[in-house]
Amino acid sequence: LASFSTSELVNIAAINPAEKLPGLVLRRLAGAKLSTQIHEEQLAVQLSAEAVEALAFLLWRHLEHYLLYSSTATAVTPDTPYQATLRRLNETKEKNDLSFGAPRSNISQFDLERLKADARSTLNETFFEKLDDIVDLVEKRTTTGTSSAGFLQAIIRRTKRLAQLHT
Repeated sequence: LASFSTSELVNIAAINPAEKLPGLVLRRLAGAKLSTQIHEEQLAVQLSAEAVEALAFLLWRHLEHYLLYSSTATAVTPDTPYQATLRRLNETKEKNDLSFGAPRSNISQFDLERLKADARSTLNETFFEKLDDIVDLVEKRTTTGTSSAGFLQAIIRRTKRLAQLHT
């Protein structure tokens, strides 16, 4: 702030230029205004980072469910060990009328194939490169990093692997 002229300080402090204030007061007002604006921007970036984390998690979890664990997907593809365990739990639940295991979603084969085609066309290498750039930018701009270190990178890796292996 020491290098700014009086007119620049008046613009930063957003005060009436007709008011004649001492330079020290003007610098303090401008400094307070800049500090407030910086804090607001940091908060906006932090909230955006948390929103990106939440949305990436939702994308991964929904893709995983519909591509791997929906009743249509399990009928078409061979079971992974987790899918076999989940199927056993669901069969046990149906026999014993217990309530654990993931609920089955009944989507048609056509909808599953359309989801796979949309995922193939959307979740490509360019998408993940841009997402990595955004993640790097957000992590550099936030003071504390994302809410949990490495969480977003892990979700992106899982989504990428899911898109590559199951679409």
